[in-house]
Amino acid sequence: MIRLIIDQPGARYLLLLEEQTVSPPPLHLLGLSAREAQVLLCVMHGKDNQAIAHDLEIHSSAVRKHLENIHRKLDVQSRTEAIAQVLERLEMLNVLPSP
Repeated sequence: MIRLIIDQPGARYLLLLEEQTVSPPPLHLLGLSAREAQVLLCVMHGKDNQAIAHDLEIHSSAVRKHLENIHRKLDVQSRTEAIAQVLERLEMLNVLPSP
């Protein structure tokens, strides 16, 4: 957000840029481990297994195993379903930041 601040007596102007940080959703509320949450966040950012493995410095087979666990815990069959399920559940818990 950018705000304009005006100092009337001195007629000085200041543009203030405020950055807002968005914290990651609390995926532990859904029963996911910390690593599973990291993997799912990468999936939510559109990364494939190879990119996730590289980013998290783990083997791609570990990524596959984490995804299997995520699918089982969320009772879904695909990455897309997992994302939809997480967004729906977190919205119901009122823990997603408002737009």
